[in-house]
Amino acid sequence: MKSTVNKEALFDSLKKYIFEIRHPWLKGMVEAVLHSYAKEFCNAPAARSKHHAYPGGLLEHTCSVVKTAKFLYEQHPKYAELDLILAGAILHDLGKIKSYTWDGDKIVHSSSEELIHHIPLGMMMLKPFLDQFEIDPKKQEAILHILASHHGIREWGSPVEPATKEATIVHLADLADARLTRITGLLNE
Repeated sequence: MKSTVNKEALFDSLKKYIFEIRHPWLKGMVEAVLHSYAKEFCNAPAARSKHHAYPGGLLEHTCSVVKTAKFLYEQHPKYAELDLILAGAILHDLGKIKSYTWDGDKIVHSSSEELIHHIPLGMMMLKPFLDQFEIDPKKQEAILHILASHHGIREWGSPVEPATKEATIVHLADLADARLTRITGLLNE
């Protein structure tokens, strides 16, 4: 399969969600991460086979997760922080840019994915940005928890299960997009 969307336009739509983050340091941090990894982020697949398994799939998946997470927040805003949800949804699969290598349609796990996995990779990649922007330690934990728990349960690769409303929202948005895209792909075969 191949991406059929305009990556530049899709990346611009993703950046619009950053402008909705009210916390200036958090907004600056997310902008810096995306700026630093823009090319990789736009070209990486989101998976090897299950969903968005093509170059550019990570960008498509991330945009869908952010949109769905924002919708879920709007349905249940009480006791949840939209800034954390947006930042977490945008960055939840950051480690995937180092998880795969690809040549045309053939996508394989990188040694980083085999040895570390995209969740801890993403957390390791994100931590210097959190420190650089002096994000409050509690907000750092909240964002890192979203990355750590976005697969939902340990059997699906999460080191921990979602323990906050923000992490639960991002997990549900990620799960919905992955499952619905996979089913759509199977129906189109």
